[in-house]
Amino acid sequence: MGFDFSFLATDEVRQAIRLLAIVISLLHFLVGLILYRQLLSSARMVYTNHTGRVKIAMIVYILLLAGILLFVILF
Repeated sequence: MGFDFSFLATDEVRQAIRLLAIVISLLHFLVGLILYRQLLSSARMVYTNHTGRVKIAMIVYILLLAGILLFVILF
């Protein structure tokens, strides 16, 4: 008694999964871009005395690049 996953092999389901992955990667990219621009807007403070924000900015930048990479891979 197991589950039958043969419905996943249909073209409609594959297209839906691909579309969902593209939407997720675009949202990932947009959120990363918004956060990165928000952190860059306070760049004067970042480079003077807030080293924690630099680390956050680098993490967000890596997320931004990962979103772009996901989008390129999916297309």
